[in-house]
Amino acid sequence: MDEAALGYADGTHTGARLRPGRYHAPSPTKDCSWQVTGAKGKALGSGSSATGERVELTVPEAARTFTSTGCYAWLPEGETS
Repeated sequence: MDEAALGYADGTHTGARLRPGRYHAPSPTKDCSWQVTGAKGKALGSGSSATGERVELTVPEAARTFTSTGCYAWLPEGETS
């Protein structure tokens, strides 16, 4: 439960709700997709899971928005800020 409280559900997360670090989606759908953007909408990373296999991502310090759909939940890996 503590790990889930530090993660993200599908949706759009911005501002102070973003915590830099490594995350994984343990059981995404085959339609899982995600995107991290920085200042002025600059793309910092994106990806998908067309296979439904576990997916990993890094939310960098410069992130301003994180959006995911079809991934269910993102759980932190190791220490997060």
